Amino acid sequence: MTSHVKWQPANPRRAATLCKPVSDPFAPQRDAAQLLSTFPYPWMFAGGWAIDLFLGSVNRPHKDVDLAIFREHQLDLQSFLPDWRIFVPRSGKLEPWQQGEYLRLPDHNLWLYAPGNTGAGSVEVQPDLEVLFSERDAANWIYRRNPLITRPLIQACRTTQDGMPYLAPEIVLLYKARDTRGGDQADFNAALGSLSVEQRLWLREALEVVDRPGHEWLDRL
Repeated sequence: MTSHVKWQPANPRRAATLCKPVSDPFAPQRDAAQLLSTFPYPWMFAGGWAIDLFLGSVNRPHKDVDLAIFREHQLDLQSFLPDWRIFVPRSGKLEPWQQGEYLRLPDHNLWLYAPGNTGAGSVEVQPDLEVLFSERDAANWIYRRNPLITRPLIQACRTTQDGMPYLAPEIVLLYKARDTRGGDQADFNAALGSLSVEQRLWLREALEVVDRPGHEWLDRL
């Protein structure tokens, strides 16, 4: 199965475009959801947009749209988007993703450029979509950086009331805790008050497992 949804290609100024106020702040997500509406495997919004979907409002500008799929479905995605140019980030460069190439760790993400995007393949041009690979077993999401950290799939994969899938905020924040840059810190600040006691406890314990006992977020969880 392939996608027949037309995507408006990005350009070198896409980041600025995505930061402009629009009548529907989640328009980029709805475009992506339409694109993947017939993709037959699980996918979720990730990164800062997942935090915004959790909160129901956009708390900061975003430079691109992050999606998560499970690693075992990567070639299905490749077949689903045959006209897109897809690259693997490696050592600060973008390498074309070869047809039928199954990516294993440490590769864990893809940059996708829509048909007609003249900046495809340049690290200076933000992709139309960034796809992150999630690891799992039959019942649990597994943290790529430390497989001792897991979350039941039913808790890891969330959905908004209007059907938008997103990665659980506590998992998104675990990834963001590694480098608390401006946007990552802003996402933590925005989400903290809406996390349940159980979500806070899970994030605290996960941070301790990955040997971050002095992490600045622990005192606030």
